[in-house]
Amino acid sequence: MSNKESFEPGVFHYNLGTVLFKEGEFSASRYHLEKALSKGFYNSDIEHNLFAVKAKLNTEILEKPVSSEGMIVQHLANTSIDIVFFVALTTTLILFFFKKHFHQFLLALLLLLSFLPFLSKIYIENSLIKAVSLTKIDIKEGPSDIFEKSSELPEGIRVIMSKQKGEWFYIRYPSQFSGWVKRERLGIL
Repeated sequence: MSNKESFEPGVFHYNLGTVLFKEGEFSASRYHLEKALSKGFYNSDIEHNLFAVKAKLNTEILEKPVSSEGMIVQHLANTSIDIVFFVALTTTLILFFFKKHFHQFLLALLLLLSFLPFLSKIYIENSLIKAVSLTKIDIKEGPSDIFEKSSELPEGIRVIMSKQKGEWFYIRYPSQFSGWVKRERLGIL
C-alpha cells in the first residue's frame, strides 16, 4: 500500500480486489473491483473476478430488482456513460439521415427521446450514490440509532442510495433493503 500512488486508481483497486479475493475477504474484494470499474478500468479479468466474488457472496439473487423502476435505475447505474452516449448519438445520426421522412414535430420528439437515456444516466450519476456493504449492516427505519431495526443488509451487497442525513444513507435499490444505514460500513463507489 505504500506505493499506491504509483498505480492508476483503477489498476490499484483492481489489484487490491484480486488480492483480497484470494485472501477470502469477499465483500472488500467486491468493493475494490467495483471501484476499479467506476474509475474506468476494464478488462475481461475484472468481469471474471466480479462474477467469482458475487458467487462466493451469493448476492446475485438478492440484488435482482423487484420493480421496473428498479430495473431501469440499476441498469443505467451499471452502464457506462460512453455506451449510453454512443446509443443516443447513433440514434440521432440515423434520425438525421432519414429526416425527410419525418414531420418536424415527430423528428424533434424522436431526437428528445433518443437522448432521454443519456440524460437519465447523468441524473443517476449526479443524484444517486452507489456503494457495497463491507459487513452485515442493520437497516434502520430512520436516520439514527434511536430508530428500530427493520432488517439487515447482507455483506457484499451493491446498493444504490438516494438520500443522506449526516452519516446516514437511505438505500433505494434493491428495494427489498430500503431503509437507513450508517456510512461507516459502506464502501462508497
